[in-house]
Amino acid sequence: MSEQNNKKSFFKDYQSLMSDVGALTKTKENPFFKSKYVALKSVLEEAKRVCSRHSFIFTQTTEVQSVSDHLEALLRTTLKHSSGELIESIIPIVAKDRNDPQKVGAGLTYMRRYSLTCILGIEEADDDGKKASTSKKKTIEESISMIRLIKDKKTLLELKKKISDSKLYNKVQKTLLSETITEAMKNAS
Repeated sequence: MSEQNNKKSFFKDYQSLMSDVGALTKTKENPFFKSKYVALKSVLEEAKRVCSRHSFIFTQTTEVQSVSDHLEALLRTTLKHSSGELIESIIPIVAKDRNDPQKVGAGLTYMRRYSLTCILGIEEADDDGKKASTSKKKTIEESISMIRLIKDKKTLLELKKKISDSKLYNKVQKTLLSETITEAMKNAS
């Protein structure tokens, strides 16, 4: 495969991966900051799911770099495509005390989580934000109910195209709405 074809294949699959990735809900409590976060386990599960579906693998490795008067631990996150193309991110592992393995481990976990969410475009939604936005945005269930009320085929076809082109819905939601429109068209005139 030529280098140009590798890049085309990579970007096509990366774009598919980005549209397939789901938003993760912050469910873990941080008692020190009285906030919520997405657990590394949830990020890893979503990362493995979308990578395996779209011909990617990811690795996260640590390395040490000499900086001025001390050694600095780094996290290297690599997203590699079956074509050989890859994206890499190298970030320092932030820890309050570089000599305390517990603090370095917590920093590593934190950086692994955020490095993967960045490289894969994983959104982190918190429950409070979700509740606040549902009053403004229609839920999928409400959209399905509204679609079922439409009896005009032309309107349904236009809606199907708009949903297909929309960035508001992920792949699963688009499929569900498209199937609902197809079903509604059977009863439309």
